[in-house]
Amino acid sequence: MRTVVAIPPMNRMTGGLAVLYQVAARLRECGLPVALTAADNTPGLTAAVGRGFEVLPWEVVTDKSLASPLKETDWFLVAEGWPNMMAPAFNAGSRVLVYVQNWAYVFSALPPAASWHNLPVSFLAVSDPVARFVRDMAGLPLAGIVRPALDGALYRPAQQQSSKVVRIGWMPRKNKALAGQIRQIADGMDGKNDGRAQWVEIHGMTPAEVGQALGSCHIFLATGFPEGFSLPPLEAMASGCAVVGFTGFGGWDYMRQADGGTYAPRFTPRPVPWNGNGLFAADGDVLEASHLLREAVAMVRENSSRYAAIREQGLKTAAAYSIEAQREEIRAIWGSLPA
Repeated sequence: MRTVVAIPPMNRMTGGLAVLYQVAARLRECGLPVALTAADNTPGLTAAVGRGFEVLPWEVVTDKSLASPLKETDWFLVAEGWPNMMAPAFNAGSRVLVYVQNWAYVFSALPPAASWHNLPVSFLAVSDPVARFVRDMAGLPLAGIVRPALDGALYRPAQQQSSKVVRIGWMPRKNKALAGQIRQIADGMDGKNDGRAQWVEIHGMTPAEVGQALGSCHIFLATGFPEGFSLPPLEAMASGCAVVGFTGFGGWDYMRQADGGTYAPRFTPRPVPWNGNGLFAADGDVLEASHLLREAVAMVRENSSRYAAIREQGLKTAAAYSIEAQREEIRAIWGSLPA
């Protein structure tokens, strides 16, 4: 039973692509046959070839004049936002696993006349909230959950001290306009623009540079939504930041409200061995996020026990998303799939 992982033709490396490569790596570590299929210029493919992965060229997989390299015994893994990539698998009679990395694209990416309920596919989810959406709201067959894994060598906490100059990390590609509003309101509530809050823009960086930038910050402002998992805030927790902002829904896989935050999702998040690890507002609630950010800034300046507790729980949270944990999720799921 081979798994063929379809890598979408993105123009740059993304978190979603990185997780697909992670899944392929974990499958191989579990001793399971795995191959990739992608176009030649797909980000990350050259590095994957260098690590010894078998690659089925996408132009060969899709060429109907050639014998398909896909087999009926294959499992074809494809991200939910790229349903057209399933066609060669259907033509070859391969089994299809749709990996839902963002709940928001489950239905929006399908052609107008298509329905998941009429397609012979099973689903994987990237988080517990996404699994609930797939299984309970959409009524689709769920094979299991495969969460992202953090690279502990990249994201590490730095020694934090009380500081009048508070460094706040943020990502402009995540709802930039709302992030700008939060910044303006928070700075305005601070009374004066005297440089006591330094905003660290995290954009266009390598993973190592992102880790260094996050490690230099006291706070991370999470402005992404909708999200299937919301990886940057978890990377920030691993780097010792207190996270403030939005969950994107998918972030509730690991985000838990600390004292001072009042918003709660309509469902009860899964039990986890950590407590409040951030201050979270409803997605898009700029005013509440601004108030929570001001609270977090005050905690940093006072070097308060609340700030220390949030950081401690964030580090505990991040430690649970290891390569080993991801490997065991994959081992359990693939052990239950029909051969």
